[in-house]
Amino acid sequence: MKYRFLISSVAATAAGLPAWAQYASPVAEAVEDEQTPLVANREADSMAIAEQMYAQSQTAELRDRPVERGDLLRRAASLFADFAARYPQSSQRSKALYYQAACLMEIGDVPQANLALAEIATRYQGRNDEFASAAAYKLASQSADEKNWSKAERYYTIALQNTTKPELKADILFRLGRTYTEMGDQNRAETMFRNLLATPGVSSQLVTAALSSLGPIYVATNRLQEAYDCYVRLCGQSGLDDKRRGAATLQAARLASQLGKTADSQQLYARLASIPGMSGYVSEGSMEGLVALYRDKNYAEIVRRAQAGMQPLGDPRLEARRCLIIGQAFMHQKQYAPAMEYFGMVEQAAPQTESALDAAYRRLVCAQESNSFDFLPLAEHYLQQYAASAAFAGNPTNDVVRFMYADRLLPVNAPEAVRQYGLVNVDNLPENARPDVALKKAWAMSQSKDPADAEKAAVELSDFINKYGKDKRAAQAYLYRGELYYKSGKEDLALADFEKVINSYGKTMAAATAWQRAAQICARKDPDKMIRYYQGLLENFPQIKPAATSEAHFAVAQALYEKDRAAEAVPHFQEARTINGEKYGSQVGMYLALCYYKLQDSDKLLDAMEALEQENSSTFQTLPLAIHRWLGWKCYQTGDYEAADKYLTIAVQRPDATAKPADVQKAEPVVWKTLAKARLALGKYHDALKAVDQYLGMETKPYSRADAMLDRSAILLGLGKTAEARKVAEEAIAMGVEGPLKASLRLALGDASFAEKKYGDAAKFYGTTAELFVSDKELKPKALYKAVRALMKDNRPEEAKRFTTILEEEFPGWRPDAKTEAFMK
Repeated sequence: MKYRFLISSVAATAAGLPAWAQYASPVAEAVEDEQTPLVANREADSMAIAEQMYAQSQTAELRDRPVERGDLLRRAASLFADFAARYPQSSQRSKALYYQAACLMEIGDVPQANLALAEIATRYQGRNDEFASAAAYKLASQSADEKNWSKAERYYTIALQNTTKPELKADILFRLGRTYTEMGDQNRAETMFRNLLATPGVSSQLVTAALSSLGPIYVATNRLQEAYDCYVRLCGQSGLDDKRRGAATLQAARLASQLGKTADSQQLYARLASIPGMSGYVSEGSMEGLVALYRDKNYAEIVRRAQAGMQPLGDPRLEARRCLIIGQAFMHQKQYAPAMEYFGMVEQAAPQTESALDAAYRRLVCAQESNSFDFLPLAEHYLQQYAASAAFAGNPTNDVVRFMYADRLLPVNAPEAVRQYGLVNVDNLPENARPDVALKKAWAMSQSKDPADAEKAAVELSDFINKYGKDKRAAQAYLYRGELYYKSGKEDLALADFEKVINSYGKTMAAATAWQRAAQICARKDPDKMIRYYQGLLENFPQIKPAATSEAHFAVAQALYEKDRAAEAVPHFQEARTINGEKYGSQVGMYLALCYYKLQDSDKLLDAMEALEQENSSTFQTLPLAIHRWLGWKCYQTGDYEAADKYLTIAVQRPDATAKPADVQKAEPVVWKTLAKARLALGKYHDALKAVDQYLGMETKPYSRADAMLDRSAILLGLGKTAEARKVAEEAIAMGVEGPLKASLRLALGDASFAEKKYGDAAKFYGTTAELFVSDKELKPKALYKAVRALMKDNRPEEAKRFTTILEEEFPGWRPDAKTEAFMK
């Protein structure tokens, strides 16, 4: 007689798994042959009795008698436990423990049942023991129900190691994959699902479940091609309901779009129309077509389609997205007006959304690129609608727009621009834009008339220097901060910043500015430093703008002049005038005159004075009279009587506002005397007479008066007033003068007689003068010559010959001056 004991599955079945997963536990068979002799086998008999009792508890008639059935299960559990204890080395021990656990489970003693299962799973691990696998599976399923994933993973792994059944192995692989997914271990989850798919003979249902689990893993790890392949394979699975097939098709379509598989994407979107409940996504396909064109930079085709007209999508969200793409396409084509219209449509279709904010920003950029008058109103619209909204607080675009707005607003409303700059959070901007924005923000604040803003600007600039010290714009930050320090009276700090730029930024324009500003700061208090800074500018930057170069030369020249270094100042003055004559010409002309006067260089002074008079007569008239007096006197000394007359006339006619009265009184007599002599030399007798009379009215010293009277006699003679000329000469001689002056006066008496054609008297004055003043090398030859001419006029050639001989012997080659020669003829 054959008998078989069956035991129900103790493995929990997960909802939704296929029926085969609800597998049976191992079957024990005992066969008794009627012809086999009876042999005592206590181990087999013990197991058989326990199994028979368990089998009896499973009969239909006992199902309705729970008390009796419970007693049988307890007795069976005790027999199975006794067997396990008596026969620890038995090959059926794991079976006995498993049946014990089954009995305990059925009577509700789950803790003891689990202890038995744990012993089986642990003790018989790795022996290909199906009871160990079944026990581990049951414990793993319980742990999964309790969301104890680490424990579930341990027992599923034991179950996988012990089973030899392909269908159970596939089931466990799937459950392990789900467990690893719950544990966040995507790598091992992927391994389980891939192993499951690689297992031959796996049911379609498990393949579908594995593909559904693998797809999200590929997407999450950005393996779009693998994700796409996975969803395409999932779409081809049989038995999928419409909801799951539609979801898989939509995901595949979206992935195809991302991968640039435009044709595949559009084909998959088209399939959605035939799947119940998915037709609403067809419009998304149309949208993705635009996305593909945009990704391929086919902006012209997008523009063409927009201009040809498009069907409404029926979904405001999709309408907003489509308008945003079309607007960007127009923007790329530099068609800013239609781009701005589409961006406006985005705001209408999806107000107060991220898309609306993006569109508002792009509309503003279009206005900026097209120099539209709408820029400021659009910027204000953005700031009111989005930057001021709590929903978009902290959005980096807010600070970009605020910066753009402040930058454009600065020329028309500086205070508001400064306020907007102050609101910009530089840390919210793209990292590569932060230095530029931070510097502009600080600069704008530095332009404010509010001292508080200036202090804030200095702090901003210091922050910029600390954060972006290696940025090429750091030099500009030092310059701006230096200016702020200077304006606030901190000149030492300002100079320190300018020195930093000078020493750290070589031959850059920032360094040139630093040289110049440092020089300008030192101009009032430290001329030596100013000279050093300006000379540094000139030496290091010979090609800078003419305005800066001329400024440097002029300032250095002024400082050198004030330090009595006129010779060094002159070339700098000349360079300043050469480079920028329009600005410095008249000033340089004046300074050159002052320098040459200090250097006592009459030739260059005369040239400078003549040039200054031509270029700026008003400045010429303001020069100190001492310069005119000295130059007139020097010109007289060198025989330039015209120049002497000119400058001495100025000296006596124009009041000197810069001179003290005592200086004027001291200088004037000499000026009048020299002026009279110059005018006499020029034959300007009337003017000369005025000058000499002015002098005589001021002079009291006898000798000086006699000398002037000699000039007056010559002047009167020039005017044809010979009698007055004689009288003046006689009065001068009567003053008791001696020496060359007396000789000259006697010659003057001779000239008067000669002019009256009293040649004999003239010859007498000339002859006696030549004989009396034999040592005077200037007067004696002139007296001899005049004596000869008078004697010849008086028809006394023999006497004239005697004087001629003396003249030729003592003064060989002597010739009279032209004026004397003309008079004697």
